[in-house]
This record gives sequence, structure tokens and C-alpha cells, in this order.
Amino acid sequence: MVNVSNPRLTEYAFAVFSLLLFSGGYWHLLAAPNTHELERSALLLIRSIFISVYAISLLLLLPRWRQALRAAVTEKSVVTLGLLAMLSTMWSDLPVDTFRSGIALLGTTLFGVYLGVSFRASEQVALLFFATSIAAMSSFAVTFMYPDYGLMQTSHVGAWRGIYPHKNMLGFVMVLGLLSAYLLSNQQERYRFLTGTMFGLFLVMLMLTVSKASLGHAVMLSILLLGVAIHIRRSDLAVVGVITLTLAGASLVGHLAAYCEPGMPSALTRTGTCDSDTNSVQSLRGFTGRTDLWAIAMERIEKRPLTGYGFYATWKHSKEFNEELQEREINWDPDHAHNGYLDLLLNLGILGMVVFLAGFSRNTVNAVRRARRGCSWIAFWPILFLGLLVIVNLLESALVVQNNIAWVLYVAISVDLHMRRKNLKTQDIRSLRN
Repeated sequence: MVNVSNPRLTEYAFAVFSLLLFSGGYWHLLAAPNTHELERSALLLIRSIFISVYAISLLLLLPRWRQALRAAVTEKSVVTLGLLAMLSTMWSDLPVDTFRSGIALLGTTLFGVYLGVSFRASEQVALLFFATSIAAMSSFAVTFMYPDYGLMQTSHVGAWRGIYPHKNMLGFVMVLGLLSAYLLSNQQERYRFLTGTMFGLFLVMLMLTVSKASLGHAVMLSILLLGVAIHIRRSDLAVVGVITLTLAGASLVGHLAAYCEPGMPSALTRTGTCDSDTNSVQSLRGFTGRTDLWAIAMERIEKRPLTGYGFYATWKHSKEFNEELQEREINWDPDHAHNGYLDLLLNLGILGMVVFLAGFSRNTVNAVRRARRGCSWIAFWPILFLGLLVIVNLLESALVVQNNIAWVLYVAISVDLHMRRKNLKTQDIRSLRN
């Protein structure tokens, strides 16, 4: 846990504030209750705050420039993806938007590098715990004081969203809170009351979101934790096998979750929503709007498979994509495909996917080794987050995304794994079971 008497307290506060910022919280409070549209002044304010975070991260990295340079050299994949996003300006149909988004991705990556260089895994988890705790308490307060903002209004009416524009965003942050609270409760016994209390709040908030996807993420994460803990003393291959089976199950559940859900736009009822009172057979036949988007995405990927369409030059940003959505009578305005892998292929093509998978595979191997060699539950943090990232991106888009907490944490974990892998010492894993 973070020591409040530490002279780096200001730096800790900056890190927690930035994690809250990248989680996407608070911004929708600047808009009218029933809309996500922000006024130009609010957008400029948000952009200015993000730019300030990028600049401060760079300044804080200057005294640690050797570690930062080593991180950039050893973790080539995240740097390459940022540069590839900028390079995609050359073939993007919306070069200005691509350039701006590429700069934001580099800034987000820069903060992730700062987090990985400056804080060890245990500190990263503690910072995440404090950020998600603030998010949970803020969401609770906002929902009670300003229910028009804290509750979903147009779809999924009554579901809690708190300080976030959508219930699924609150749900994902609460899953991160549950994970951080659980790991810290086993790491620091003197803080067990605090972490236990917040664990309960995270769980209650998760239930109040009524987000089936987030609940599924929490369940699959629990299964992954149990499987890895049981097989951790066996070979790396056995652990990888457990992870593979868990993620395969998550993939199946995720695609089943893509079926008709009350309040979601439906391909069968183009102008309406899925009816919760329909019989079970009809419900099983109805697909949510996600599957329509997946069909469009796969057709588009076939046309430009190698390089994609340019970073963030698709969906609502693109006139061509909007016309196709209208032709198919899809009456909602998506800004992503609700699948991180499809969006990565659309944005950066097979080239971007290969770079990401190369880095992710390397990170997974190092994360398994750390989990086997570590002497505390914090050693499970990298492998559990990587598993969560795979699961989340089956139905949402959180791969190589600017100003996104998932990408920040991925970069930080990547840097931490490669910088500190030589310092790990093989220790008896039985302490994990005490």
C-alpha cells in the first residue's frame, strides 16, 4: 500500500488523478443529463487536461530518462504501435483526425511508460485501488444526489452509471477495483479492513450497473485466478493451458452474451429494442446491434487487410462508414465495433495486429514466469490483467486506444515485466496459500 508519509506523495496523487482521468469518469457530468454531447468549451477543457497530463508525465520521466529509454528499447511493441498510428496518417481518409488521435495515443503510452518506470507492480495495484475507490464513492454520491446523471436514461433505464457515460464503463472500473482490492487484501493484512470494505462497495456497485458483460468479466477473472493458483507450481505449459481454456470459455460466453439483451438495439427490430417479454425462442434468435457491426467490420477488413483505414478513421468519424450503417438501417451511432480485435484490424490492419500479438505473447510468457516465481499475490497482477484484457475486448474496444485506462495499464505492466524480470528470485510459492 502507498505510504502517506512518503515524500513522493504528490507523485502518487498525480498518478491516481491521471488513472481516474483515463478511466473516462466525470466528463459526462459536463453535458446535459440525456445526452453525451459536450459543448466546445468542455471539449477544449478536457483536451487541455489530457495534454497537461502528457506534459507532466514527460517532465517526471526526465530524471529517469535512462530507465525510460531502456523501457522503450525493451518493450518495442507499444512504441511501434504508437508510431504506426501516426504513420497511418499517410493512408487515412481522415488524416487530421488520425494525426490528433495518434498524438493522443503517444501521450497515453507516455503516461503508461511513466507508470511502469516509476512504480513497481505492488504500487501500481495500490494506485489503481485508490483510483477505483474514488470512482466508486463518487459514483455512489452522484447517483443519489443527481440521479439524472447517475442513472442510465435513454437505454437500460435505471441502471447505475455513476460518473461514467455508460453502465459498462462503470462496470469495468468496478471489476478493476475488485481485482486490486483482492490482491492488496492478501498482500497487506493491516489494510485488510479497508480493502475488504471497498471490495464490498465495488461488488455492490457492479451489481447495480446490471452490466451482464462486466459481471461475466468478474466471474471469468475469478475462474482464471483459481485455475492459475491451483496449477502455479506446475510447468509454464500447464499454466498457459489453464489460461487458454479459461479464455476459450470466456470467448464462448462473450459471443452468447451478444444475443438479445433488453434495451439493446436489435437486428430483428431495427427501429426498436429487444423485448424482454418475448418468448425464449425469439430471444435466442435476436442479435444485439453488435453483430451487425461485426459483419460490417469484417467486410471492410477484407477490402484493406494489410494497413487498415488509418487510426480512428472509421465508424462515426467516417462518412463512408456512416452511409453503410444507414443502408443497413442501423439506427444508432457507434464509435467502435464493440470488439477490440476487429477495431485494431480496421485501424492498423494485419500489420498492427501482428505487432500487438508479438508484444502480448511476450508479456504473457513473462507474466506466467513472474506468477510462478513471486512470493505474494501481487505477482498474479500481470497475468490476471492480461486475461481480463482478452476477455473485455470480445465485446468492447480497449486495444490500442488513446486516453483509455486499459491501454495505460497494459503499457505499465509491459514495462514493469521487462524492466524487472531479471530481479525476480525464485521463491517458495506456498506462501501464497497461507
